[in-house]
Amino acid sequence: MSNIRNDAYLYTGINSVSNEPKTPRELQKESKEEAKRKLKPAAEVVLEAIEKERQAVCDIRTLVMGSNPTEQEANTELIARQKFLAYLNGLESKIKTIMADKPKKRGEGANNG
Repeated sequence: MSNIRNDAYLYTGINSVSNEPKTPRELQKESKEEAKRKLKPAAEVVLEAIEKERQAVCDIRTLVMGSNPTEQEANTELIARQKFLAYLNGLESKIKTIMADKPKKRGEGANNG
């Protein structure tokens, strides 16, 4: 009569769906969401710092040259500044891309009932 089997101790609360490995796309999405969460509090401060740095690089008064610079020295300085500006632009773009709110897909949030 009391031959009832009790498997309750085997139940861990994990079903087969939650036990499946995540796809690379899901992992990438989680990584981006985590980066956005970490970056959000400081994003405006960082973007302001990038803009100040960009203005400083573009300011001709900060161009440090000797009393009689050669053409090669001037070109080297200008090329270095252009590369640094490209780096700043890329960094700003990356931050803005991370912080951008994605538009909702069609059908999400709208109840067409």
